[in-house]
Amino acid sequence: MEVYIRGMSLSRKDIGAKIEDGTQTIIIHLIKLWLYPNNESKHHWMKEVASALFSVPTMKGRSKHPSAKFILDNTWRIHSNLCDSYLDYVLVDYGDSDVDTSELFEHIEMYFEWLATELSANLIVPHKRIYAKLEELGF
Repeated sequence: MEVYIRGMSLSRKDIGAKIEDGTQTIIIHLIKLWLYPNNESKHHWMKEVASALFSVPTMKGRSKHPSAKFILDNTWRIHSNLCDSYLDYVLVDYGDSDVDTSELFEHIEMYFEWLATELSANLIVPHKRIYAKLEELGF
């Protein structure tokens, strides 16, 4: 009896859709972390960010890692034009914040650039490394 083992690689389109799915959750929770740094839900929000996107599969047919550009194109670059709407959404739900937002979107972009580089190189990023990066970026 012969058994064929097929890899779990996905097409570019499927990978793009998979990584895009968690992007909105990440951005909304990064906004919450920035605006409400002393909120009792901070650790929960950090877990939401880390859980939304911490791994990517290899690409079908080539068994290669998605590039950082591909990951960034399917996360931050799709949602970056919606950040003002996400900010308004969070402010309506949680109330005004006296925290300066002038650098918020720049820091969110830096997070996605870091995450894309890490995922491209390793396919998975441990939650502890994500938490450390969030702290480093001021979230």
